[in-house]
Amino acid sequence: MRKLNWAIIGAGQIAGGFDKPYGAQVLTHIKALKKSTSVAMDSISIVEPDNKRRKLFCEKWCISKSYADTDKLLETEKPDIVSICTPPVNHKAIIRKVCESGVRVILCEKPLALSYNDALSIIELCRKNGVRMVVNYLRCFDPTHLRAINLVKNGRLGKIQAVTGCYTKGLFNNGCHIINLLRAFFGKIVDVKNIGGPLSKDFPYESPDFMTKHSDAECLMKALDHRNYAVFELDIIGQKGRIRLI
Repeated sequence: MRKLNWAIIGAGQIAGGFDKPYGAQVLTHIKALKKSTSVAMDSISIVEPDNKRRKLFCEKWCISKSYADTDKLLETEKPDIVSICTPPVNHKAIIRKVCESGVRVILCEKPLALSYNDALSIIELCRKNGVRMVVNYLRCFDPTHLRAINLVKNGRLGKIQAVTGCYTKGLFNNGCHIINLLRAFFGKIVDVKNIGGPLSKDFPYESPDFMTKHSDAECLMKALDHRNYAVFELDIIGQKGRIRLI
């Protein structure tokens, strides 16, 4: 089977900065690609407009194909899959270019967009061009989280009595991860309330306390100050049992 050609747009922390080239731990796109047997290693390419950051990324990860702009990469490399690892303010413009280039799969970092309307526009762009897109809410692909989700959905905890959680680093960072998890556990959100905050007014660390309402559960989420520690926890209590994700 032919191996995949893969491109990464953006050379920041989630692209490769959080990881080291050695060791088993995988936190970034490039480390995952380097460990994959389905990706052609010599085909991996990177786009990064900052010359210094691009050079350091390529040296660290032994990447030979690098570009300063997305247009040039798409014209030259013809990737099968593109990882978009830029700040969300740039997502819509980049996704438009990628969709119109003939790429068939996009793996986009969260959040998809900074507004509801932009998110809808991006979804329509993908539909129009026949592009499959995955937003990188990694916990919904993790076996431990999937097992917990299935336990709740299959009624193993009984009627849900209480759902509480806490997060740091803002609604647009960890907050959207916890919202995605709540939807995975309890389905569509039918109502949401801001019940305090934001903890910080500095983008992207706006961190409100909030409550979501689902058909069978109400969930209370508390924002904590990321300058003190990193926390991401969810506590689900039912009539027959309890699940804590920490």
